Amino acid sequence: DNSVLDQRGDRCSQYGRIRLWGALGWGIAALIIGQVIECLGLLWSFYGYVLLILGCLVVVFKLPIAHASINSAFRQGLKQLLGDRQWRLFLGTLFIAGMGLSTAHSYLFLYMKDIGATKSLMGLALTVATVSELVIFFYAGRLLDRWGTRNVLIASLVAHVVRLLAYSQVRNPHIVLIVQLLHGPTFSLIWTSGVSYANRMAPTGMGATAQGLLSAVYFGMGAAGGGLIGGFLYEHIGPFWMYFCAGIWVFIGLLIFGFFDRNPKPIRQ
Repeated sequence: DNSVLDQRGDRCSQYGRIRLWGALGWGIAALIIGQVIECLGLLWSFYGYVLLILGCLVVVFKLPIAHASINSAFRQGLKQLLGDRQWRLFLGTLFIAGMGLSTAHSYLFLYMKDIGATKSLMGLALTVATVSELVIFFYAGRLLDRWGTRNVLIASLVAHVVRLLAYSQVRNPHIVLIVQLLHGPTFSLIWTSGVSYANRMAPTGMGATAQGLLSAVYFGMGAAGGGLIGGFLYEHIGPFWMYFCAGIWVFIGLLIFGFFDRNPKPIRQ
């Protein structure tokens, strides 16, 4: 992500038009590997993974990687980054959002099965989510230019809340397809705005570290926390209350971020 932003230069708000190819690959693989598994067995999904990752490895060696000299020692730069209240608030918000998104994704098909969805409807739900993701990634640059990073991030958190609360009210499995349209405004918007926010906040030479922390908190800690707590809630109070609690949790995170991040200032030096 840091290298892509470096290559885009003053057009880094167009990051989403590069990132959308990842979403496209995700959607195509879901279709192809699904057919392969039906014909050859589940083990071939792991063979396919190895082949695709080896292809990525070959491509990575050809990519121009951004190199930047840091103005001070790495430890000092990291201390400056982690010591900033605004950055910690941002990471905390992404952790909460990551928990919410993980809850939505980890138990979606189990939840759909409980309300009577067919397997084909589950597959269609994934397709709808992927299409919405592509659209938002394509137009994310315009939204960032028009609204600003902070407002796009807040809009994404609002979409998180609406999506999770909507799941808690759905009893007809076909309505899930409508709710899945919010996947783009949730994941795509929060990722593009998060990458932009981290790029703006990072001190010189700490861009890759900032992006790494963003991924670790959102996809790592947040996803793990959401999966763990979501599973506990699903088992003890059911899917509808699980999604409701997740929606309230993200809403609280939205309020905290909106209140304490009123006048964000970049710390890049």
